[in-house]
Amino acid sequence: MDAILREMMEISEEQAAGDADKIKAMRTCVGWFSSPACALIYQVAKYVALCSSKGYAIGQKFLEWIDARLADLDGEDKLLGHSEDVLAICGSRMYVFFLDAAPTERLISQAGSLLTFLEEEDDLGAEGGGKLRKSILLGAGSPPCMAALRAMALVCDAVLWPLLKALKPPDDKHVFDVLPKVWTDALAFFDDAAAWPAGLVDGSLRLAFAAETSAPPATGAQAKRSERAQIDMARIRGVATGDPLVERLVAAACVAMATSTKNHASEWLCPEGKLCSAKHTPELRAKYDALVAVSTPVERIHALGRCADERGGMQRPEQRAGLVLARFNNQAEWLLLKEESGLARALDVCRGEARLARRQTLKQQRVASGRSKRAGRETKLSSKRAKSAPRVRPRIYASRRWPSRPSTRSSSS
Repeated sequence: MDAILREMMEISEEQAAGDADKIKAMRTCVGWFSSPACALIYQVAKYVALCSSKGYAIGQKFLEWIDARLADLDGEDKLLGHSEDVLAICGSRMYVFFLDAAPTERLISQAGSLLTFLEEEDDLGAEGGGKLRKSILLGAGSPPCMAALRAMALVCDAVLWPLLKALKPPDDKHVFDVLPKVWTDALAFFDDAAAWPAGLVDGSLRLAFAAETSAPPATGAQAKRSERAQIDMARIRGVATGDPLVERLVAAACVAMATSTKNHASEWLCPEGKLCSAKHTPELRAKYDALVAVSTPVERIHALGRCADERGGMQRPEQRAGLVLARFNNQAEWLLLKEESGLARALDVCRGEARLARRQTLKQQRVASGRSKRAGRETKLSSKRAKSAPRVRPRIYASRRWPSRPSTRSSSS
C-alpha cells in the first residue's frame, strides 16, 4: 500500500529513505514519507494517549471534551469517541496498525469526534501537541490516506482476525493438523482477493476455516468493544464499497501477503514444503509433537502489559501510583519523621477532596470537568473565528486531483 500512496502523493524515494533512521530507532513504521497511513495511525494513537513523556496530556483533554459531549447527546445512534479502542503501538508490533485502523478512521472521519476537537484546537491555537494536530488534520483531509485506513481496516476484519483465531489451536490439536491447512487456505484466499478485491471490500469474500477455535466467553467490556467494531466495519464498508482506490490498495495488500506467505510459510505449503501434509509420517509427527503454533513468551509479555494498563485505568486519581511516587520522592520517609499531630494535619489537607472523588467515577469527573470548560471554550472559539477569515487547510496532494473534504465547522456568521 505504501508504494501506491507515495506514488499518488508524489513522495520521492529519497524522501522515503530519509525516515530510515527513525524507523530503525523506534522499530516501527512511523515515518510520514515512508508509510503515510501507518504514520497517521501512530500520530492519532500518540495524541489520544492519556500520558505523555513530554509533559502534556492531550488525551485527557480530549477525553473530557468528548465525554461531556456524549453525555449531552445521550441516545444518538452515531458512534463517536471511545479513544480507548486505539491500542498502544510498541516496538515491532506491526499488526497493531491494522487493529487500530478502524477506530482511527472513526475518530478522524466523523464530525463531533476527534476531528472536530482538532479543528477547534487549531482555531484556538492551543499549546501542546501542535505538530501532531496539524499532521493529523493533514492526513484526515487526504483521500489517499483515508482510503488506506479503510483498506487496512478491511484487511484486518477479513484476514487478520480469522488468521489469529485459526493459528492458536487448543492444546489437544497437533501443529500438523493446523498449520498446513491454515496456510494453504490463506494463500488461496490471498490469490482470490487479489483478483477480486471488491468482494473483500463489500464483505462477500472472507477468509474462513472449517474448524475455527472457539473463543473464551467475552467480558462486558469486550462485548461492548466488539459491538463498536461491528458498527465501525459497517460504516467503513458503506464508504469504501465502489471506491476504486480502496480496491486497488486491497489488491496490492493481498498480493504482498501472498508473496510473504510463500516465503515465511513455505515449509507448510505443498508440494515443496518439508512439513506439508503430503510428507507427514508417524515419525515426523512424533518429532514435532512439542512444537507450538504461537510464541508463548511473547504472548505472556503482551498479557503482562495489558494487565498493567488495566490496573492503571481502574485506579482513581487519588490512588494512582501513590505508593510508588511516595517511595520515589521520599514522601514516605518525610511522613514517617513527623509526629502524630503533624501527620494528621498533613493528611487532613487532601482528605476532603479524596472523599469527594470517591463518590464519583472517573467518567463522571471528566464529564463535569468538560462541561465546566465548555462555556469559556465556545466563547473563545466564536471570537477567534469572527476575527479570522476562513482558512484553507494545507493539503499534501494537488487540489485538482482530489476533491476537498466538506468542513465540519459551525458557521461563524
